[in-house]
Amino acid sequence: MASPFNLDTYLDAASALIGLPIAEEYRAEVLANLQRTAAIAAAVLEFPLADEEAEAASVFCPGEVE
Repeated sequence: MASPFNLDTYLDAASALIGLPIAEEYRAEVLANLQRTAAIAAAVLEFPLADEEAEAASVFCPGEVE
């Protein structure tokens, strides 16, 4: 199992990386949304998928003809 993910640290690093400061008055709500997103991602990642069922999706490239 993966180690616990620190959303506070992630928020600080991600906002610094993209140059988008998060005002203190919005920080709690942004963290709440990150928590919701992490919960949704956990549910998706827990879904079992057999190797023989996994296949690459096609890629749409406008202007290219196969």
